[in-house]
Amino acid sequence: MKTVSTDRSGGFGLHISERACLAILTFLGLAQVGVYSRILLLDDLGLRIGEYVALFLLCFILYMLSVVIVARLHARSTFPRSRLLFTVLLFSVVFRIIMIPLKPGLTHDFMRFLWDGRLLTNGVNPYLYRPDAPELDAFKNVPYFADYEFKHTFTVYPPVAQLLFAGTYILAGDNPVGTKITVSVIDVVNTLLIAILLKEVKGGTQLPGILMYAWSPLLVVESAGNAHMEPLVTLFILLSLHSLQRNRFRLSSLNFSLACWSKLYPILLLPVYLKLLKDSGGRGLKDFTLVFLSSSALILAPVFISSGWNLLSQVFWYSQNITYNGSAFTLLDAVLGSWNTGRLLASILVYSAFLASLIGVLRMRRLRSLLDFSHVSIMVYGAFLLFASSVFQWYLLWILPFIAIRGLYMVSIPWLYLSGAVVLAYLPQFSLSYDPVAFRLIEYAPLYLLVSLSILIEENPLVKPYRLKSSGLKGSVDWDEDHCRQET
Repeated sequence: MKTVSTDRSGGFGLHISERACLAILTFLGLAQVGVYSRILLLDDLGLRIGEYVALFLLCFILYMLSVVIVARLHARSTFPRSRLLFTVLLFSVVFRIIMIPLKPGLTHDFMRFLWDGRLLTNGVNPYLYRPDAPELDAFKNVPYFADYEFKHTFTVYPPVAQLLFAGTYILAGDNPVGTKITVSVIDVVNTLLIAILLKEVKGGTQLPGILMYAWSPLLVVESAGNAHMEPLVTLFILLSLHSLQRNRFRLSSLNFSLACWSKLYPILLLPVYLKLLKDSGGRGLKDFTLVFLSSSALILAPVFISSGWNLLSQVFWYSQNITYNGSAFTLLDAVLGSWNTGRLLASILVYSAFLASLIGVLRMRRLRSLLDFSHVSIMVYGAFLLFASSVFQWYLLWILPFIAIRGLYMVSIPWLYLSGAVVLAYLPQFSLSYDPVAFRLIEYAPLYLLVSLSILIEENPLVKPYRLKSSGLKGSVDWDEDHCRQET
């Protein structure tokens, strides 16, 4: 019979009272409320970008203090955590309520969300026409149309995302507040799902992981503030993992398919899903694959039948023509830029490097649990971001739920760092006073150092880890031998 040690002292011999923990957490939460309130008063962040970045970094420091302190207290103390969990959830809601009225001045993506939703609710196929098409003249009398810079392109958002756009347009019309409220509510649901998953794979209330997701300043500002829709994708991924943990392979596959066709980036995790199922004994592999293929066909068929290859051609155009805040790609593009085919060659090189990294990671690691899955997902998404031509701030939200599940291990630290440092890219974007090369170095040099360290000491936790209840899929239990005690 296998059991798990319930000793949470972490070897420190020090116990902190629940009241003291609650006081510390409340103080840090109130401090972040003050920072978010000050950000809201800036109004147009693009016009006051220096102040915004300074405030964001202050909030990020408070957030990281919260994560580290809660992680250490969690490892040392054994008292019930219901009041602490309530405090974390309460502040996560308050942060988002403060940010919802913020003018989304750092992005124009919400304009496309509103435009596509406007077309759908009026019975027009958003994949069929570019916004500047004369057939759509009757819909152009909206305040944001003149400011939208991609009027010449088809939409790149897949069908499931379009349902979100239509729903939020019905809710709030041409006001992005509908999207903000919706993604904020989804964020709270995601936090609860992460709490459930963490309880299943680690046992008990895992406050550090919950807090890492719920209090992330990048998540709060980019979803509740700037109306980005990444929480919808995270919702489907978490539902997929929740089903996978219960061996409900078909439902897991369906949710994963919905994630992929909300935004395209989750497709990068398909090999990780298949590897996990294969390494766990092969159960569910066939069902998962068949459901993914059939559901994807059902979701995409109406798009291709009604509008041809417009969606795919636009995705390809976007990948070749939009560059922002890259690292390896930017360097290669600068070196090869004098060649006629320099950018194409740079793209081939970085995507080949990513593919090699993906194959290497999957070949070297066995996946037997959701902790393994989260670990490798961080590595896969991280490798993609290292080689991508565009690394927009909200792209770091892809990794965040997996960091929350995996915990404060070295594989997580580089991307937690970048979820704060990525805000620096806004400075040269909105002001000529800032040198883009210098700030790119400040942003990425520590990241590459941290990634290198994480490869060298990949499995060493920074904080004594929370004892694992069971990290394996049902029927394929896996135990962390470093931190669990097995008895017969």
